[in-house]
Amino acid sequence: MTRKSKRRPQSTNYGDLDDPQEGIKTTLSIVTSSLFHQPAPLTTSLPQNGRVPKLCDYKATVARKIVTAFEERVVDVEMGVVYSPLRLWNSSERRKVNLKDSNFTVRCICYYAIRKVLENYDPDEINYTITKLRRIALDATNMKRSDIAALGKQFYWFNECVSIYNAAAFKSVKGI
Repeated sequence: MTRKSKRRPQSTNYGDLDDPQEGIKTTLSIVTSSLFHQPAPLTTSLPQNGRVPKLCDYKATVARKIVTAFEERVVDVEMGVVYSPLRLWNSSERRKVNLKDSNFTVRCICYYAIRKVLENYDPDEINYTITKLRRIALDATNMKRSDIAALGKQFYWFNECVSIYNAAAFKSVKGI
């Protein structure tokens, strides 16, 4: 007489199947991973709720996440959607969805610090927090918050960042 083995099947990459929370985490991880490989939409798209999605929780520096969001695409893991890059979120597009989120301005300020002030460093090597990147940008411009407020925060930082992006794109096309 042979005994049936009570041995559990070998583990797979799908997490512990007996633990529902672990299974959910694994599923979210797979969905999140696939979002990062999706290209940005062909037409300009912004979140309809008027809020900038959180920075994604994938293994990259804050600087890399901000550069990706500004130059390539914005990934909203919670909604499972990929939006246009921040550089395309001009004032008329933001007005259409009533986007007045201060996180948009903060991302622009950080992008300025990364691509203008810290331009000689690869974003993957910049291990600064959002707070530190904001401080670097503000110190580099020698501006106070009140000075920027007079210019219109979103308008000023967004235009500066788009100019930086366009100048870099022009240099790469020209081969400079």
